[in-house]
Parts: sequence; structure tokens; C-alpha cells
Amino acid sequence: MKKASAIILIGLLTLSTALCGCKKNNGKANVPTFPKSEGVRFSAYAAPTDQGRVTEDLDDAYKKMSEAGFNKVFALYEGNSTAQGADVYETIALRSETAEKTALTALDLCQKYNMKYWVRDWSFYGLTTLFPGQIDTDDQIKKVVTKMFDGNNKYINHPAYGGNFCHDEPSALEMDNIALQIKYYNEMIKKNSKVGGEAYINLLPSYANSITSLGCDSYSEYIDYYMQTIAPLTGYISYDFYPFRNANSINYVRDQYYNNLALVAKKCKEKNVELRTFIQAKGDFTGMRPLTGIADLRFEIYSNLAFGSREIIYYTYSSACNETNPTSDDGYSLYDYKTGAYTWEYDAAKIVNNEIHDMEDAYMAYDWKGCMYKLADEMIENPLLANIADTMKKTKRMRIVSCTNDVLAGVFTAKDEKFSCKDAYMFVNATEPSEGKTAEVTVKFEDTSHLLMYRYGKQIVVPVAGDGTYTFNLQAGEGRFVIPIK
Repeated sequence: MKKASAIILIGLLTLSTALCGCKKNNGKANVPTFPKSEGVRFSAYAAPTDQGRVTEDLDDAYKKMSEAGFNKVFALYEGNSTAQGADVYETIALRSETAEKTALTALDLCQKYNMKYWVRDWSFYGLTTLFPGQIDTDDQIKKVVTKMFDGNNKYINHPAYGGNFCHDEPSALEMDNIALQIKYYNEMIKKNSKVGGEAYINLLPSYANSITSLGCDSYSEYIDYYMQTIAPLTGYISYDFYPFRNANSINYVRDQYYNNLALVAKKCKEKNVELRTFIQAKGDFTGMRPLTGIADLRFEIYSNLAFGSREIIYYTYSSACNETNPTSDDGYSLYDYKTGAYTWEYDAAKIVNNEIHDMEDAYMAYDWKGCMYKLADEMIENPLLANIADTMKKTKRMRIVSCTNDVLAGVFTAKDEKFSCKDAYMFVNATEPSEGKTAEVTVKFEDTSHLLMYRYGKQIVVPVAGDGTYTFNLQAGEGRFVIPIK
């Protein structure tokens, strides 16, 4: 495995994070300033765990997770129990006691290091499918959820409480009951929690395209049904897509990766729903290849941001193996919760996550509008780009003139209609990042004197040429956020 390479820092131009406005940059450019935002969320799936025991090592694990730019944590390995009661309701109540105990330990650590924690109660998670024939009617679901989140629940008022993991990769056939589960959860949290909370649900990727998996005829229909039944209760959509594969010793990116992002981003735009996305941080038994360097992480994160994602969820942050102890059914996560060892991916994630945090106020000031791309050679098709269902050729403000390797551009517009800089773009090197290819890109801008750019999170201002063109390099996996200035 290659070590994450050191990043050459770009010269800084410090910008204020006061209210939106403009200021003179040595008389050369009107440089926008941005309001403080809630920022881009980086979620660790899953949390370091010690099964409820508070130890010095566990405290340090949470500290390091926060230092790496994570501000949200999902439980996975804790909160499980095999307790059995006299009936299904007593069984659920007994198992929830275990979930509560481990949750309170993790919540205290999250509060200490300024993170939010999503509890995994193994009875609430998948509730409507876990007990078939016993918990699958409106009354049965309501009975469980109203008991689980009543005034006796200790963790729902914890300052670090973010919510509960509700369901992962359901089919459309399961969504009606999940909607009931979330409805009653929302009611109880509103009634009994002083801090609020959300039920988290994550959907399938487009390559899970069988009718059996989706529960409907197409992936588009699958997303539409979620938007109809569950999105009004959550306000977001989350799905996982793991792009990196290897066949015959050749690395490649799944050719539906960008199309999946574009399809969901478009539906989010139409319904005013927030987009949240998983990224692949390891290889595993399903055929996902291990990451080869920091360029892989950058490619995924900047690609997701190019389609307007507001939350990046790592699959996985921690697991039970590392570089020196790989197993046949797992890969290289960032952290080994059994040994306490970290892999190089931790250092890479710390670099990339924090460079995004450095630019997040600018990024969060804009909404996703669409995307475009440019091929280095129009005669050589790139399926990753060609499969995007709906793209722009250019905008009134910008067109990509040329590139030496294929490039994607996310197109954004300012949330505040009165903001002086209405347009923004996220340019991404769209080649397989493990190949290490650099793309030299020439872009032409209209009505533009300078560009405010964020490269590796650092702010720089550059003039465009007299004809409005600017040429820059995108390294393998690199993304660059660019805002034209009049």
C-alpha cells in the first residue's frame, strides 16, 4: 500500500467569514466573503467500540476521530443483545437496555470531542423486518416505538445525541412500514427530547438493480418511492455506492458511479431534499478493491461534492483488521477497534476531511444546479461520464475549452440571490485515480476578471487572461472549487 503523499500547500489569501459581501483585494478583485455555515459533515461508520467500557484507549480513539475531521458517528458494533423475553415486546425492551448502556458511553465521548452520535439499537434498526409477523402493522410499530422513546429513555436528551440508525438498504416494498416507524419516532422525539434527533435510513446503489433487491421495476422508481414515502419525514436521502473495483489486475471505476450521483442529485433538487452519500474507504470480500493512495479518497469526496452532497459517510471508519492483519472478508479500514492500530488511510482521511472543512463555508453558500464534462479526446468515450443521464454542454458563464485528461464539472448557483458571485463550479479529475494521471484544463469564463479558487482547501485568487481563459492542472483525484469574480 502506498503512503499518503505530503500535500504542497498553496499560497493563502485569508478571507473573512463574516456576513456575505465583498471587499477589495489590493484593488484588483472584489473578493466575496461567506457566512459561517453548518459545514460539510464527515461521518464515521462505524464508531470505535469497547462494548460499553470506558478506557483510556477508547477516549483516545474518539479524540483522534475528531482530529481527523469527523463530526458525526454511527454505531455498528455495539448495542446488540440476544436477550429473550416472554413475548416480542419484552424481548425488545430487554435488548434496548443493552443499547442504552453502550450508547451513553459513546455519547459522553462524542460530547467531549464535539461530535454527534447515532445510536444503534438492534431492535429499532430494521424493526419492521426483524420480527416478521409480529411487528409489521401500524399498531404494533407504534407500540414498540412509543415505548422505546418515551420519557424513560436516557440517551435521547444527551447533548451529543444525533439520532438512531433505522434501516439500511431497504426495498421499496418495505418503505411504507419504515415510514410509520419514522413517523412515530419523530413524534416521540418531538415530545420527549430536548435536543432533537433523526432516524437514519440508507438506500441501495443503482448496481443493486434486480427487482428482488429494489422491490420495483427500476432504480429511478425506487428513488421516487422513497421521495414519496420517507423523504418528507427525514428531509434527506442517503445511499451507498462503492466505485473502486479490480478485474484481471486492472483497477477501474464502476461506470454507473456518476450517473447514480446525477440521478439522485436531480431528484433532491426537484424535491428540496438534502443529499448524503457514502464513500468506499476499504476493500472487502464483495470485490471492492483496497484504496491505493490519497488520490482515491479525494476522487470520491470531490466527486460527491460536485453533485451537491452535504454529508460524506466513510465505509468503514473502523473494523476488526488492519494492514498487518487482513482477513479474507474485510479490508483496510482507518482504525482497528480490536488492536487500536491505525492504517495509512487514517492519515489520508485527516488531510482530505480537514481541507474540505477549510473551504466548507464557501461550498455551503451554493446549491447544486447540474453538471457537465469534457473529454480529452472526443473520439474516446469514457463510460463513467457518458452514462450521466442529463448534462450541460456549457453555462452562460463558463465552458471547458480543452483538457488533457477527462474532467467533470459540478455547476452551482448562490443560495442568496443578492450575493455578488452567483456562480461556482467544482472541477474534478475524472480519471481512475490509481493511474496517477494529471489533467491540464483550460476553461473560458464570461464577464470575469478573477477567479477565487479553493485548492486542497486553500484559498487563492488569480486573474483570467484577456480572453477570459484560465489554464490549471488537476492532479489525480483532485477537485477544485472555483468562483468567478467580475
